[in-house]
Amino acid sequence: MTETKRNRIGYIDTAKGIGIILVCLGHAITNANKSVNVEHSVLLQFISQFHMPFFFAISGFVFSESSFVNPLKASWKKFKAYYIPFVVYNLIFVLLHNPMAYLHIFSEQYSLGETGRKIISVLTFHIQEICGAMWFVRTLFTIVIMFIWMKYFIRRLLPEKYEEVITGILVLGMQVFSLLGICPRAFRMDLACSYFLFFYLGWLLKKYEWHKYVTKNRHILAVIGLVLNVIFANAYTYAIGGPCEGYVVVIRYIGQLSGILMLLSISQFNLVSNNRLLRYLGTKTLDIMALHFVCFKIVSYIIIAVYGLEPGHMEDIPVVFGIGGFWWILYVMVGLSVPVVVRMIFEKIRSVGVLSCRKDGTLS
Repeated sequence: MTETKRNRIGYIDTAKGIGIILVCLGHAITNANKSVNVEHSVLLQFISQFHMPFFFAISGFVFSESSFVNPLKASWKKFKAYYIPFVVYNLIFVLLHNPMAYLHIFSEQYSLGETGRKIISVLTFHIQEICGAMWFVRTLFTIVIMFIWMKYFIRRLLPEKYEEVITGILVLGMQVFSLLGICPRAFRMDLACSYFLFFYLGWLLKKYEWHKYVTKNRHILAVIGLVLNVIFANAYTYAIGGPCEGYVVVIRYIGQLSGILMLLSISQFNLVSNNRLLRYLGTKTLDIMALHFVCFKIVSYIIIAVYGLEPGHMEDIPVVFGIGGFWWILYVMVGLSVPVVVRMIFEKIRSVGVLSCRKDGTLS
């Protein structure tokens, strides 16, 4: 596989493109209050086994070694990369809450006081329901900050040969705490402890160049991952709210790891890796993750009009409950395309603004 000009492995954006399609698909078929009751529960179980662990693994894979040199500078950089977009997207929905309530997307109007409390809530890293998928950004930010400082102190206090041993012990310790349910839930530290393992495995995959092994054996890893996860999806429901204890915990880890390797392998098939659409979607994952819930409302409005449903069904998240058929296809198409169009319009407006400033001589 070739490297990009930024020394980034070329198929990673393709892999992220596949991943964000699975995110939209998983939400598009969640047409019931409880995931176990959805129409395509086996498909949802299949996707849910590995699609979020995959995103954390990819984030670890592309994480820069230079972040450990100056942790303060690196933490500020990650703050701007994760916290600020999180706040901006969530604040947009707080400020638009009342206008959206007129469209029945929300049931109640916010008073001035409630709006203020919601703004404070967002600033303290709490999520608006319509922006629910942004939990990933919050969790990733927590993991990244923890990883930066963990590595910094380990490298300062211990010999290099012990670095990954100690790091691995700490990461596994977090995983044990998450399994025992003793992690604090403040800012969902429990999620950070749970997903830290996959971030770290992604980091190791790149550091020790294990990804070359994946490339070499991509066909067999793709087949193994597909077969295992199809079997698990039909036999267990742990990924969509079913019980996960005893040996099922081991099954879950096997499904997660094999699913990650499966997506990395599939993204390297020539027909897939050269797909420009997948690569492009892979560069817009943040926008799609933040906006696809609200964009789904476009399809929900159509469904309500077609079936003559009560307008209150616009409040159903992520999609209108109790409606089957092939509406999920339209949900996926809208959830992927509209956020990209919104981003393109925003970039166009911003570029025009910058050009205008330059013409006025007020921006160098």
